[in-house]
Amino acid sequence: MLIEFKYLTKKFPEKRENDSLPFSIKNQSAMNIRRYDCWKDISRIETFVTSDNTISYGYFILITNDLSLKKEPLDTYLYREFSIAETTHKSRERKWGEGMSKKSKKGRENPIYIKNNYEFKYEEFKEYKGKNGRFELLVVEIQ
Repeated sequence: MLIEFKYLTKKFPEKRENDSLPFSIKNQSAMNIRRYDCWKDISRIETFVTSDNTISYGYFILITNDLSLKKEPLDTYLYREFSIAETTHKSRERKWGEGMSKKSKKGRENPIYIKNNYEFKYEEFKEYKGKNGRFELLVVEIQ
């Protein structure tokens, strides 16, 4: 089994009643390239599963408090093909939209080919739900 894990966050200051210390989660900007990275992980798992006789399946796991990731990006967004929205994602090549700056996609220029269809379904991460928000969990099995 192979597992890839992502933890994508937006700013989240929180103080829980039973905790003596507050905690703060940083804002990870550039969610457009983070979406690319998610698909790159899925593609990597697919490659190992199909080419390595010792790995029969894998999981891509995402925990996030940025609930906008669950929604489809607008058609005009240059990262639309890298959507990780809660929907069915078909097998196909994924690439940046025309006009994406070289600086934005540096190190992520290559298209990604996804071999299988995937149903993305987010669930509330039961381990934590705070008064200022919640975390969601996405688990994608790759065979």
